[in-house]
Amino acid sequence: MLEKYLKSFSNLRTDKNRKRYPALTDHRAPHKPFLLLSVMDLMAQGQITVKGSPLDSTKKQL
Repeated sequence: MLEKYLKSFSNLRTDKNRKRYPALTDHRAPHKPFLLLSVMDLMAQGQITVKGSPLDSTKKQL
C-alpha cells in the first residue's frame, strides 16, 4: 500500500515556475503533497471522519 502512495505522490501535478519557486523545491509548488499528507495524518488520528469533502456537493452532475 505504501508503494501505491509513493507512486501517486511522485506523479502529482504541481505548478512549475522557475520565477515563482526556488531551486530548493525543484522550481515546483510544494503545497499539494503537504496538504495531502496533512489530511492523511488527520484521518489517521480520527480528526477527519467524513468520507468525501464538502466540495463534493458543488460538483456538477454530467
